[in-house]
Amino acid sequence: MKSLHHTLSLAVTFMMLTLSNYAYAQTPTLRIEFNTPDMSSYAYALTLLRKQAEVLGVTIFPQDGQGSVTQQSADLMNSVNMGLDGIILAVDDGQNLSQTVEDVLAANVPIVTIAHPLNGIDRPLYQLGSEGNRTGLTKQASNALEAIVSYVRYKKPLRAFQ
Repeated sequence: MKSLHHTLSLAVTFMMLTLSNYAYAQTPTLRIEFNTPDMSSYAYALTLLRKQAEVLGVTIFPQDGQGSVTQQSADLMNSVNMGLDGIILAVDDGQNLSQTVEDVLAANVPIVTIAHPLNGIDRPLYQLGSEGNRTGLTKQASNALEAIVSYVRYKKPLRAFQ
């Protein structure tokens, strides 16, 4: 009787593990943009972000604004049109990106800002402040990635700071 109970217990455990692995394997890969005003300043953060993204089942799409607010805005709208799941936005010019960010939010694409605050936004926006160094920016990018994944996959709300 003990061996039958033991065998059934092992079979149930095996089935549960198999189903949980199947469920994990069926989780779609999220596609998240990492949009920066100048990628050279964020290269270290991007390297670590890609490693974290691989563990989380996320593909990172880096976008280099090349020092141009116009380019950064165009990249943001392209991400919306491509149907990406979220955006991590490194802000350099907090005023000139406001309208584009409003458009992204209106399209229901989650966006988290890092580095500098974004001014002139009427909607709630999740913003992470700057520690002003490589480690601080990397930590912010990591926290932003986790926030977007939690929001998209598990419907956990993004905290809004204004």
